[in-house]
Amino acid sequence: MSTQRLQQAAKSPWLLGFRAVSNPRLRLFCFHHAGGNAGSYRSWATALPSDIEVLAVQLPGRGTRFKEPLLTRRTPLLDALLPVITQAASGAPFAFFGHSLGALIAFDVTCALHAARASLPRLLIASAHQAPGLPDTDEPLHALPDADFVAALRRFGGMPQAVLQQPELMELVLPILRADFELSESWRTASDAPLPVSITALGGLADVSVSETALEAWRMHTQRDFSRHMFPGDHFFLQSSERAVIDLIARAVAHIE
Repeated sequence: MSTQRLQQAAKSPWLLGFRAVSNPRLRLFCFHHAGGNAGSYRSWATALPSDIEVLAVQLPGRGTRFKEPLLTRRTPLLDALLPVITQAASGAPFAFFGHSLGALIAFDVTCALHAARASLPRLLIASAHQAPGLPDTDEPLHALPDADFVAALRRFGGMPQAVLQQPELMELVLPILRADFELSESWRTASDAPLPVSITALGGLADVSVSETALEAWRMHTQRDFSRHMFPGDHFFLQSSERAVIDLIARAVAHIE
């Protein structure tokens, strides 16, 4: 990212840039998981090849946006985010990476760009989320009492154990988690037509909440190439297998021009 573009991104609360890249070959927009924030992608800026610019999406109510109201519905999120992505994506090829809730948001941003006949990502990498359109067999969690909500998170690996084991931190994170789960559980994708965008689906071999079959179903959403890759770890294999995931992304985007 050029210094000027990095400064422009910094003006938008929706995007966090970590490193200036002159004339980037590719921009990688990263969408965080429920309860997460853009900072989880900070290390990617130096771990990926130097000609890839990492821009992480920051949802309201966390990180530098902690004073802003949390969003619990799809439409206001997309209405605010779409013009930011459209402007920031100009001038170079780009790709999307989303983990868990982030995969759902990245997919619907792609759908919205397609509907608007705007430039599309060359690749959508959907991590740790079942394909849109599959029936949701889980009961809604966001309205459960605290103890039941936390127990559910422990059961299917919905949060890192390091967070779940710190009561003071959980007190801060619970409202964000509830809002993000409400956002996810109320989300209805506007389109199920296959996109002219290649899709790669990633999953954890020990993730009890997202099966390999549910990941394979992402194939239905693309007219282009599809691949699926599994990594050691649970729902948060992105942390335990981070180096392997980054290496795969680097290979996947190596030939994008």
